Amino acid sequence: MLTGRGRWSYNYEINITPDEKGRSFSLYKCLFESGLWSRLSSCAHSLYIVMRTFAFFDGELYCLLEHLDDYAGHKVNDLIEDGIYQDRKYDFVIADMDTLAHHAGISSDGGLHDALDCLGKNHLIKPTEPFDGEDTWKIFRIPPISFPPSLLNDAVKKRYGNRETANSN
Repeated sequence: MLTGRGRWSYNYEINITPDEKGRSFSLYKCLFESGLWSRLSSCAHSLYIVMRTFAFFDGELYCLLEHLDDYAGHKVNDLIEDGIYQDRKYDFVIADMDTLAHHAGISSDGGLHDALDCLGKNHLIKPTEPFDGEDTWKIFRIPPISFPPSLLNDAVKKRYGNRETANSN
């Protein structure tokens, strides 16, 4: 889509899951405000959304990886009551890679691996111990990093050029 300013823009429409209770997720504005979203490729954008769609919380595995020994063997209701679930850093994804690529609209050959690399380098996903013998990823809900404003401002200048210099000519 072409914007009113003559720039290309991307619109995303996601229709991969039915509208049912428990199948939605939040995209936190800090993902965008931190400058992280602008550092991702369009394939990584798409894959992140799809991975979040198929992500799930496993209390036992989460407590094991986060060394929350006091909660070992507790039910999810206990984790909810004590705020562990609400404050969790990540969920898990074990979906088939070809399925993820298909729903993200990217190639399972090169595009998928490039998107996984991009998400990994930007600290939004991390491979972890296999779950039920399947490849498993941590997918972070809130970015664990942010960037200083000067770096983001320099990135904007590179992307759009220095408008003051262009206007003074």
